[in-house]
Amino acid sequence: MSVIDKAIQHFALQDSKTIHVPEWNTAFVVKPLNLDEQRRLWEKSKVSEIDAIVDLIIMKCLTEDGSKKAFKLEDRKKLLTECDPVVISRLAKEITGDTSIAEEKKT
Repeated sequence: MSVIDKAIQHFALQDSKTIHVPEWNTAFVVKPLNLDEQRRLWEKSKVSEIDAIVDLIIMKCLTEDGSKKAFKLEDRKKLLTECDPVVISRLAKEITGDTSIAEEKKT
């Protein structure tokens, strides 16, 4: 097995996590961020950290059974304007492992 195959296998074996959001009476399955996703979020955060947080949620939250995306791009405006920002921020922190996009940019 080549080194790249070993690296790919290692990432594929990373565990998904379940994030419970009691305020919404739901849970999401979230897979680890890959480097391309991190790059896209970092670039987005240069323009707007809030937009990057919402994009992160749309990108990474799967339904409770992990079978499909929980949010669509069309949900973006509602997440930005009609949802509790405290819950949105907490969810984003849990997805990234308690580091903000701004903290990711510092490294």
